[in-house]
Amino acid sequence: MFKLTNDYACAWPRSAAEQTDVQLRDLVRRHCAQLERLLTEEMQSKSPAYAQAFGGCVEAHRSRGQATVASWLYGVTLCLLRDGWVAGVAEQFVLRFMQTFPREFARPMLILALSGGSDIACSLYLCKPANAPERDISLPADSASWVHQHLR
Repeated sequence: MFKLTNDYACAWPRSAAEQTDVQLRDLVRRHCAQLERLLTEEMQSKSPAYAQAFGGCVEAHRSRGQATVASWLYGVTLCLLRDGWVAGVAEQFVLRFMQTFPREFARPMLILALSGGSDIACSLYLCKPANAPERDISLPADSASWVHQHLR
């Protein structure tokens, strides 16, 4: 089980991809299919009924366009990450998330999930560079070392 402590906010050396200040929404769109697959697997592991309902929601959002489904999947992912930490059951999902996605995408997503920001505040980060959470968000003391320990 992950123990959230306060070393997580230490800055990483920035990769070339991070230095370009790519917007988070572009990364969400780029990784949309992987997000959908990861979330479908997560729902399937909970219950086939959850997976079926999730699939229906994905299709409903997809009918409104790729940007709509991508931003919806972003919100669902943040919710699962955030709720998992609160309940103390996020370890497996977080590990799969970190193994599936490159650091340039996983890091801001995890920082936003740990930040405790509202859904509205998190949605505003879609319009910011992906490295904005690192600059803009002061993490709670209990999450900062987790970031440092597990996201290097």
